[in-house]
Amino acid sequence: MQQDELVKSVSFCSDKISDFEKSLDDVKVLMRKFEELKRDNNNMKKEISNLNSRVNELEQHSRSKNIVIQGVPENNNENLISIVEQISNFLGVEVKDNVEFANRVQSMKPVPGKPKNIVVGFASKILRDQVIALAKQKRKNSSNPKNGIKINEIIESVYINEHLTSNNQSLLREAKEAARTKNFKFVWVKNGNIFMRKDERSRVKMIVRVFGDGAPTDVPVTPETTTTDVIECCRDPGEETCDLFAVCPDHGEMGMDVCGHNLKYTHQESYRLLETPHPSSKL
Repeated sequence: MQQDELVKSVSFCSDKISDFEKSLDDVKVLMRKFEELKRDNNNMKKEISNLNSRVNELEQHSRSKNIVIQGVPENNNENLISIVEQISNFLGVEVKDNVEFANRVQSMKPVPGKPKNIVVGFASKILRDQVIALAKQKRKNSSNPKNGIKINEIIESVYINEHLTSNNQSLLREAKEAARTKNFKFVWVKNGNIFMRKDERSRVKMIVRVFGDGAPTDVPVTPETTTTDVIECCRDPGEETCDLFAVCPDHGEMGMDVCGHNLKYTHQESYRLLETPHPSSKL
C-alpha cells in the first residue's frame, strides 16, 4: 500500500515537472518572439529616424537660398520686395530683380505685438550668403551687436538669419540652452548646420542632436552604453576619428573617442551629447 502511494507520488511529481518544463519551453518561445518583435521595433524606429533626418535635410536644402528677417514693423499695403531691397542697399549689396519672393510668416512661438518674420527667397545661394555675411558684419561693428541692425533711422532693430526648418530651429534653441548652462561662448548657424564652441581656443562642434534635462530626446546614458547605442548621433561615422562629447550636469565636459570603441562612463546619468565633425570637415 505504501509502495503504491509512493509510486503515485513520484508519478504526480514527474507529471508536474513535465508540465513545468513545457511551461518553461512556452515561456522561452514567447521570449524569443518578444526579442524578435523588440528587434523589429528598434529597426523600424531607426528607419523612421533616418527617413525623418533625410526629409529634414531635403527641406533645409530647399531653403538654402532663403533668409529670415525679424523686427520689421508691419504696415497696411506694405511692399515687402521694396523693404528687402532697402535693407540690402543699406547693407551694401544690390538685389534688385534677384528677389524671387518675400512673405510674412508667423514664428513658431508668436509674441503679442511682435511683427511677423519676413521670409525672403533669392535667385541664388551666393547672393543669400552675401546678404547674411554683410548683416553679420554690420552687427559685429555696431555698438551693441545683440540689439540687431538699425537701418537709416527707419527700422530700429533688424535681425537677418538663415531660414531653418522647424526641426533645426528647435535644435538651435536647445543648443543655445546647452550653451548657457555649460558656458559655451559661441553658437551659430552655417548652411543649415548648427555649431558650438566653448571659447576662442576650443574645437568647433557641429550639433546633430541635443540630449539632456528637459530636452524632448532624453536618452539615459549608463556605464553599459556602447558605441552602437549612440553612434547614430554621428552624422558621418567612418575610418577617421569622430569625437563624441558628453556633458554631464555634475561633472562637466568629457571628450572621448567613440569610433570603434565602447563608451565608458563612471555612473548613470542623463547627458547632453554634442557631436564634433571629422577633422576633414570644413565650416
